[in-house]
Amino acid sequence: MSDETTTTQTSLLNRKGVKAFALQCSEHSRHGKFTRVSGEFMTTLEIKVRNIIREHVLTHPSNGKTIEKLYIGEMPPAASTRRGRR
Repeated sequence: MSDETTTTQTSLLNRKGVKAFALQCSEHSRHGKFTRVSGEFMTTLEIKVRNIIREHVLTHPSNGKTIEKLYIGEMPPAASTRRGRR
């Protein structure tokens, strides 16, 4: 599976919501310096979201049928406890 988004894939992003949030962030942290959101920004964000989901599914424990809580940049509490006991 390719990391690139194609026209045949359904977007995982609410583009209008992402644009509004990005411009809101600009307003609060950059004094409204940015007033537009490029298509390249949206495509890059779409790729990053897809890669985060793929990585989470690939590294998720095999027990159960539910994809559980997503931990970004940290070790899940149960996994860090198990590793500490070895």
